[in-house]
Amino acid sequence: MKSEKIFDLKKIFFDNLSIKQIILKNTFWLGLAELINGILKFFLFVFIARILGATEYGKFTFALSFAGLFGFIAETGLYSIIVREFSQNKERESDVSSLFSFRILSNLLFFIFVFFFSFFATPDQKIRNLIWLLSFLLIFENFLFLFYAFFNARQKMEYEAFSKILENSLIFIFCILTLLFFPSVFRLGVSYVFGAFLTFVFVSLFFYYKIFPLSLKFDINLWKRYLAFAWPLFVLGLLTSFSNNFDSVLLGYFQMMKENGWYNAVKRIVSISVLPCGILSASFFPAMNKFFAESKEKFKKIWFLFLKMIFFIVFPVLLGGIFLAPQIIDFVYDPSFFPAILALRFLFLAIFFSVISLPFSRILLVFNKQDKILYIFLVSTILSVLLNIFLIPYYSLNGAAFSSFLSYLLYFLLVYYFTKRYFSFKLSEENFLPFLFGVVISSFLMIFFISQNFVLKFHVFWIIIFGALFYLLIFSIYCFCLKLFKKDVFNL
Repeated sequence: MKSEKIFDLKKIFFDNLSIKQIILKNTFWLGLAELINGILKFFLFVFIARILGATEYGKFTFALSFAGLFGFIAETGLYSIIVREFSQNKERESDVSSLFSFRILSNLLFFIFVFFFSFFATPDQKIRNLIWLLSFLLIFENFLFLFYAFFNARQKMEYEAFSKILENSLIFIFCILTLLFFPSVFRLGVSYVFGAFLTFVFVSLFFYYKIFPLSLKFDINLWKRYLAFAWPLFVLGLLTSFSNNFDSVLLGYFQMMKENGWYNAVKRIVSISVLPCGILSASFFPAMNKFFAESKEKFKKIWFLFLKMIFFIVFPVLLGGIFLAPQIIDFVYDPSFFPAILALRFLFLAIFFSVISLPFSRILLVFNKQDKILYIFLVSTILSVLLNIFLIPYYSLNGAAFSSFLSYLLYFLLVYYFTKRYFSFKLSEENFLPFLFGVVISSFLMIFFISQNFVLKFHVFWIIIFGALFYLLIFSIYCFCLKLFKKDVFNL
């Protein structure tokens, strides 16, 4: 009887969740995974850069970026479509076997493209070997993304979290051992692929025996139906691949391997600084799909909460990153990476506009307006590619970073414009403007505080901690004052 009650409590908690509980559950598991994985990746890349040096690190990131340039062929834009279709209609989960079979073919096509075009990318056979090797890393991860989409649709974020932690832990352990005892860029690639392979084997077995009995099904009609939904996201994936990897590939193509190492080193700093925003995006998207069909009022509330949380995190990160760029690079790497200071500041601006675009692009996806996202990305990616082609030969990594900033700025402006066309909202709703004012004022006061000499005497780690605490304190005081006027900026 006692076990039955426990089971009932679990059922109540996981199957009948309120809007806040759904977000908290999703955020907890994804947050746990992203926090652990972000820390592991960050320390691993720092260790790689320190052990191998900027030039060898540049070769590794060039090979990985070149393989990633063709990643859209394997992913085919199906991830978000699977999450949407499976979460809105559970009967469609039986399609997963056919989609798994389709992924086998798409991964094979992906490898053929990488192999063929690698001969045009570099005359160095060792780098070509590394490109071919790292393409298998992406193949295994593309299979895992299919399982993650299924878990997302069922809102079983704990399965995805455990799988990602397992993969990154294995890669971290294998890579650290390799760098300590057999340091070479190719052996590093082997360690990456081996960790991803073991994770793929484990998750596949778990999925087959505990979640859904996979089988090989070649249903061409079903593939056509999903591709009809996904083709805008497929093209979007192509554009995303170019947007994310073209700058690094171009730096490598011009034999700027050391500059490529500097550039990718500071990109890792920017990525980990906005880690919570990616967690929020992954957590809110399934809940947005759920409440879009159930309640337009709740849908708008949850979207405004998403927008507020994103801006609350990213704006102080932007100001703090620009102000503390030299100290951050010195702390994470060493003074030999100082040529990347200006690039780091441009990348903080780029990631700011990239992150605040998330709530708006998610709206378009929920409204089944993938074609608009495609158009937006097409325009911004063309701008990014053209700017990189013209600026990188003259300004190296600084040209690449400036190109990212301008392209993401354009992306934000376009995605905001199209969101306004299909989703009726005003920034004056849900106390957003008072919230925005509080974040901006608190952030600038934080910069004023950490710029004082008595604060700058501390290590940059403590400066960041003191700044974050001061920001939270000022914003909390601001929110308390608003409540005196019966305004709650985080009401849901």
